[in-house]
Amino acid sequence: MYDMKKLLLTGCLVLSTLFVSAQFILMTTVNEPDRNANPKEEWGLESFTDRMGIGYQVSDNFIIGGARNGEEDFQLMARYLHNENLFVSMVAPTSEFADEMHLGLGYSFNAFSSLYIEPSYSLPVKKDPVTDKREGEFNLGFAWKFDM
Repeated sequence: MYDMKKLLLTGCLVLSTLFVSAQFILMTTVNEPDRNANPKEEWGLESFTDRMGIGYQVSDNFIIGGARNGEEDFQLMARYLHNENLFVSMVAPTSEFADEMHLGLGYSFNAFSSLYIEPSYSLPVKKDPVTDKREGEFNLGFAWKFDM
């Protein structure tokens, strides 16, 4: 019984030190409206909130988190920070994880205080079965980093 208390207290201490020096990041990727859709989509608040997410910096070089992928889906996200500005990212939806995974490369510009502008380019891991091509996309994102 005494060993279990020591184990529990040690676990609480480790977790508390993890969160004392925690850095959270709130991020979003701008979602361009589809002009060819019927009815025609326009720029709006959902263009900025459809792909909003939160990440937790688990080490100096690694961030994990989750984000919305439209109105109903959720995606997992991981980033490897090569340095303060350059990062490699992985994004995949919770359903069809391996089939829909995207890898990307991005750069994080500090715009103001804790606000960052993050242009990136992502490419699907698997080819589209219909076109037999991998079509990448340029993304523009924003991030707000919170130091705790």
